[in-house]
Amino acid sequence: MIETEQNNPIEYFGTYPLPEAQIDRFLMKLNVGYPAHSEESSILIRQKKIHPIESLNAVLETTDILNIQEKVKEVEITPEMIDYMIKIVTLTRNMGDIKLGGSPRASLGLMNASRALALLEERDYVIPDDVTRVAPHVLRHRLTLSPKAKMSGITTEDIIAKILTSVAIPT
Repeated sequence: MIETEQNNPIEYFGTYPLPEAQIDRFLMKLNVGYPAHSEESSILIRQKKIHPIESLNAVLETTDILNIQEKVKEVEITPEMIDYMIKIVTLTRNMGDIKLGGSPRASLGLMNASRALALLEERDYVIPDDVTRVAPHVLRHRLTLSPKAKMSGITTEDIIAKILTSVAIPT
């Protein structure tokens, strides 16, 4: 199953934060941001003629998605890479700036996303760069900062960057 969620800013009327247990079930959190002027102009021009929902076509069949999921499972991941991922997630549980760190689901997410990236890069094995590239997206929504860290202006991205530079990369 593929599921997405749009998370509006908390200040919006009628929005409620998800509990940590539900947030942990999402594989990744991507920060999209605003489009550049030219991109926004292109959006307006395209939607002037037809709304995108009216022109949606299937890109993949269900069987294609299932086949890709099976191929991801075949991507090799060495014990050293598994150890690397666990060390990264374990550090999120033992830092003073983090009130709530990553659960075992974070480790699973890191493994699965790293394997998927390796497959996209046309490899049948995971390398450390796969892990470091997906880690911010897999971890950012799973970490709850301490009040002190929030007051200091520290972000989850800061914490993740610090963790990634402090864990030895396997060779």
